[in-house]
Amino acid sequence: MSLISIEKDTIKLNSRLDEYIFGKTKYNDIVTEKGIFAVSDYSSNGQFNFNFSDWSFSEIKSFNVEGRQERIVFYCGENCLSSKAETLLQLIQKNNKQTKDAYYALCCLLTQAAKENVSLPMNGPGGTIIDFSDNKVSILLIPENLFSYAANSLNASEYSEEKGFYLNPTLNGLSAICFQRSVYAYSLLCNRLPFTNPKQIERNADYLDRNFIPVEMIVDNLDKELSSAINKGLILNSNIVKVPGKKRKGKDVEDLKPVPDFPLELLFSEKDVLHPEIFSEDIEEKCSTYLKTKAARIKTKRTIRRNTQRILVMTAIFIGIFITIKSFTSSHLDDYCSVGLTAEQTIEAFFDGVNRKDVTFLDAIAKGKTVSKYIDTIGNIFVLGKQREAYSQGKGFVSPSEYLCYVTDISLNTYAGLYGITNLKIDGKLTETEYKLHKRKEKYPALNISEGTEEKHKISYYLLMTLDEENDIQVQLNEATVTLVFKKDCWIITDIAYSLEKDMNVNSKLFKADYFNAIIDTNKDILKSVQSIREKYEWLPGDEKIQKQLNAIEYQIMHPLESPDF
Repeated sequence: MSLISIEKDTIKLNSRLDEYIFGKTKYNDIVTEKGIFAVSDYSSNGQFNFNFSDWSFSEIKSFNVEGRQERIVFYCGENCLSSKAETLLQLIQKNNKQTKDAYYALCCLLTQAAKENVSLPMNGPGGTIIDFSDNKVSILLIPENLFSYAANSLNASEYSEEKGFYLNPTLNGLSAICFQRSVYAYSLLCNRLPFTNPKQIERNADYLDRNFIPVEMIVDNLDKELSSAINKGLILNSNIVKVPGKKRKGKDVEDLKPVPDFPLELLFSEKDVLHPEIFSEDIEEKCSTYLKTKAARIKTKRTIRRNTQRILVMTAIFIGIFITIKSFTSSHLDDYCSVGLTAEQTIEAFFDGVNRKDVTFLDAIAKGKTVSKYIDTIGNIFVLGKQREAYSQGKGFVSPSEYLCYVTDISLNTYAGLYGITNLKIDGKLTETEYKLHKRKEKYPALNISEGTEEKHKISYYLLMTLDEENDIQVQLNEATVTLVFKKDCWIITDIAYSLEKDMNVNSKLFKADYFNAIIDTNKDILKSVQSIREKYEWLPGDEKIQKQLNAIEYQIMHPLESPDF
């Protein structure tokens, strides 16, 4: 579906939120955020010189929408365009000469903005409106944040078409402009997109690995200056995130520098040239062979990257807990274990390890078929989290308490994933006890318990996770029986038998609206914010967990080079 509708006197952006949820978000506070309106006389030789002015929505209204029971909120603004105006997304779907004209005009607009240091909303085709009328080219770029908030509610396929295929979220400033310009130029010449994976994380990996078909392989006899400019824009890497093990030397360094200028005259000369070869079977076969060959190399690179050890995780806003994966060749004497812990404390320590995604620790205190499968799941979450960190801004997957401390407004919604447990109860009693983990080399006195002693305990907890493209929070109530056996000098978990896995059907958008508003109302006091909504959302972590996380963040800010002390 299109988020933008163009009427006679009004341009409307569908927020996709009903009146109640929209009222919770306070998005109305930024309704006057500025977009860009650019106009240039139309020239037969393609020489555009745009004049820039601000444009914004002026009011918020709700309307009845087919398929929705509630009235849906729209941002409404004055239509400064003619009846011929269409979004770029609509023009792309038509795939005609005017589509190519629109691609070219946008390349001109982006180049002028790059040279003149004009900040443009990075919307993609869904939030870009183009009007060819009265011998002029008019382009309206909708306010970026408002369009992003609306687009974030779409599914992965819709989001990709509206915006995702055309933007590299790890880039900003000049790099972001150059990347989008190359995507538009590539689409103009090749009648296809360079990156087409609808899943954001996997598409970010393709950006990093340059997993696209070079433009000259699709368009024969293309000018080398033009093909080089397009390809260079597509290989720009993040100017924010440093990927461990990703080192570049020599000529590659120059390739990764964004360049404001672009060979527009060469692009214009190719704009209306028919390239029948781009639809030929020979081209498709050549491209398929190229991608298969490259896929083998990329698979090897990604395997190595996934297994990079001792990755240090930091963010610009909060410095969280360091997560260290120990080498399998290191001495087990340096590992934490459950020595000195009671059976109940061992269970609590295990699920705290789940929240830390500390697979090494989990392996040390749990043995057995069922728990091994559980630990494998945590390992997969850890790897997926590291991919998120490497290919995009922000964090990977964090614990519930760290998530609440980090994702404090809608702008941070996609910058952290959530996976972890809250409100662990053992035999019906909520566990918020203090315990101290010890390394085996400390030779901490063992409990006076006979070898082979077995205990069983009933547990319950909430599992919180965000595993989809929209970062919607899912909550599951779990109940299980945990079996522990005392081996040598400590308790070891040998089995976790689940009796209940119940979906709590949480309205993620409503929860986030409530939480973000609580953050505002408490002047960014995380603990008070959580307390104010806990009665409504019983699965939120307890005060002790939140305060412990806040203390850890404060300590890490003051001591950024120290490892955590469990």
